[in-house]
Amino acid sequence: MMESGSWEVRVEVAGTQGTGKLAIPVPVFARRTPADGKKHSARAALRTHAVFCRSASYRSQEQPAREGGLAAAEIPSPRNRRIGHIAMAVATVLVVTILAFGNWWWNAQGRRF
Repeated sequence: MMESGSWEVRVEVAGTQGTGKLAIPVPVFARRTPADGKKHSARAALRTHAVFCRSASYRSQEQPAREGGLAAAEIPSPRNRRIGHIAMAVATVLVVTILAFGNWWWNAQGRRF
């Protein structure tokens, strides 16, 4: 089996009660990946998506903190804006800390194995 794809092993049995046939599917995968750069484009797309999600998570904390106690159509005061900025900064520190810890853990597991 030198190529990737779906293969099958066929078994035929003959006995006193007749014959029986069985097909066993065998998925075969390539052991090496082609070096055509597709892996790098996927990595770039995932990193772009990660940056977008992180920035959205920071910004998603600012608005509720800034406008949570306001009445409808009320404009936020400088104090409310400052509270929003503080909430966004705390969310940023929290997300960056979680990502740094996850990266450290991932690398530690990689070195272990």
